[in-house]
Order: sequence, then C-alpha cells, then structure tokens
Amino acid sequence: MNTTATSARICACCKRELSSENFYYNHRTRIFDKYCKECRKKRSRQYRKECRHTGKNKETGLLLLK
Repeated sequence: MNTTATSARICACCKRELSSENFYYNHRTRIFDKYCKECRKKRSRQYRKECRHTGKNKETGLLLLK
C-alpha cells in the first residue's frame, strides 16, 4: 500500500476532512489512524497526564498503593 496517498480522510475527534498525510500510518495493521496527528498528540498528552495522577506503574500498568 502506498502510505503517501493523498486521499481525504475524516478525523474521528475533530471531524475535519484532511489528507492522508495528516494521519499516522500503522505499518503493522496497514491502516491509517482514525485520529489526525494533531488530535492524536493531544489525546496522548492527556492520557499520559491522567496516568501520572493515578499513580500507575508504567511497567506493569497496576495502581500503586500508598
């Protein structure tokens, strides 16, 4: 599959119609992400911020008891 195709895609988060260049391509599954790069970055930052506050252990994903 050509990962540089310029077909239009719609972001599941912001609902904007963007070219394929604005979406990350997963080489393992061979499909484009459903979120645009901008929205994916925002969601990733928010997820990391929330995980930091819950006290999850990064290696195991388990909550730490204090």
